[in-house]
Amino acid sequence: MAAVLRSVSIILNIVYALIGFALSTVSIWFFIELKNITNLRNSDRYLLNFKVYWPQAIPWMFLTVGVLLVLVSLCGYCSACGGKSVLGLYYVFLILAIIVSIASGSVALHFADGKATDNFLSETIWDATSEMKLHKDIATAFGQIESRFRCCGAKHPREYTSWMTNFPETCCDPGSVEVCEFSNSLPHERHGCIEVVTQYARIFIQALAIASLVSSLFGVFNLIVGIFLWRNIKKPRKLMHNNDIDTLKLPLREK
Repeated sequence: MAAVLRSVSIILNIVYALIGFALSTVSIWFFIELKNITNLRNSDRYLLNFKVYWPQAIPWMFLTVGVLLVLVSLCGYCSACGGKSVLGLYYVFLILAIIVSIASGSVALHFADGKATDNFLSETIWDATSEMKLHKDIATAFGQIESRFRCCGAKHPREYTSWMTNFPETCCDPGSVEVCEFSNSLPHERHGCIEVVTQYARIFIQALAIASLVSSLFGVFNLIVGIFLWRNIKKPRKLMHNNDIDTLKLPLREK
């Protein structure tokens, strides 16, 4: 029975580690994408703004959860192959990981998945579009965002008609036309980058939160299996010393 429980515990810890690795990877990707957008803002305007907004906190929060899950799963693998003393330490870290996973997922769904995220990204993109009128490098970087997210302009493509002679090439499919003219229908069919980016941000915040909550379920399963494993592990028998053996043999010699 103990061998079966050890195998189940190892499998659950592998799944636990994979969820943690996925959380860490997506969190890093989310951070990089957000950093690419916030770098386009006017840095002087935010020089004394030390406030941390939810979209900026989310990647760090779930990166912490992901790393914690991977470390706990490694501890769980060692405990499945070890004794009761290692299992006891594993329970402490596992309960901590379950609490952190539930708390992070709940906080993200309640606070980060809302208007605070929309307002932050909206202000950031508006600021970026203002800066790209003055700096060519920012216009190039914003064009990469338009190509990657298949959006055009901040709120809608028609914004470009007031200060450009044609749409940027990034508002059209790459290589489809030499000049992305205002008469081209494709840019007019695209959404503004504010709408697209905020929708993607919400989707990934929800995905991270749900993955964190799901990981807590696997943590509970791990805890239950660990309890049964604890009960089925037999204490190692003490080896009898030579003095004890001689003591047992002594009465037989007297007879």
